[in-house]
Amino acid sequence: MVDFRYHLVSLVSVFIALAVGIILGAGPLQNTIGNALSGQVETLRESRDEARDALDAAQETLENENTALSAAGTQLVEGTLTGRNVGLIMLPGVDDETVRGLEDRLESAGATISGEVRLTENFASSNQSTYRQALASQLADYADSLPDNAGTNEIIAVFVDMYLRKGTSDGNVQVFADSLTADDKKQLVNVTREVTAPADAIVIVTPATAESSDATASASPDAAEITAQNGVYTSLFTTSAGRGPTVAVGSMVQDDDPLVGMRRADVGSTVDSVGTVSASINTSLAVAAEIVGTHVSLGSQEGAEAVLGTRVNAAASAQSTSEPSENPSDSPSEDQ
Repeated sequence: MVDFRYHLVSLVSVFIALAVGIILGAGPLQNTIGNALSGQVETLRESRDEARDALDAAQETLENENTALSAAGTQLVEGTLTGRNVGLIMLPGVDDETVRGLEDRLESAGATISGEVRLTENFASSNQSTYRQALASQLADYADSLPDNAGTNEIIAVFVDMYLRKGTSDGNVQVFADSLTADDKKQLVNVTREVTAPADAIVIVTPATAESSDATASASPDAAEITAQNGVYTSLFTTSAGRGPTVAVGSMVQDDDPLVGMRRADVGSTVDSVGTVSASINTSLAVAAEIVGTHVSLGSQEGAEAVLGTRVNAAASAQSTSEPSENPSDSPSEDQ
């Protein structure tokens, strides 16, 4: 009986509370609650608008600064690479806009883009390591020279370098071109611009750090595979740097960015912050430095020696010989 009365009283209390709430909400408190909520909504709307205006202003300021930097950069590099040929190697994941920015800046310095190749995923994928090994053993005898104790990665890197520095007029390079650009599932290299002249310098373009998401994370290679692939790309850079002026451009934001291993190899020249105006300017400055025999590390990220390089005149007419420095790796590094 006590339990029944207890439950009855509880139920009555609940209904009374609901009734009071309905009465107050529809009566005396209605305007007060509504006004309070309306005020909060209006405050949030004003805060949103202020944040949007601030973002727009910051974006406009950044665009203006980039425009000014670009104009200054054009004056800084103008004429420094007149008469020079530059070949480009793009790693998988490099977007076309980044490539165009680098091309435009190099051309504003007076350089001619004499050839371009884009590496396919097969170039570094562990799934194709057996194929690359077999191909390297077949091509080795056609190389003009090989590094000491050259392995699969170095042999294939030599032929990529030979293609851009010599072109297919060299019969041995033609053998490489036919093998590595074959239009099948094992293709390692895609020629995006035929070689028109021997390159005085090579620029290796690596992708910017990708923004991670659950979708991209699940589709990305695991850490071991990324490390293995970066080892292949580093071999490409060090091999090319050992054969002539070479610049690598990329990002140093994450430890698994391809540029990290290249910069730490301490050969050739490197430029970070790929995709920015400053990176395009620094790339032209680094190419000029390489041609005159100096290594530089430019940018604002780990390992950079200077935020912006120094103007160096590497125009063909300014050199005692039109040939690029054979092996700038023996020269000390300076902040050029």
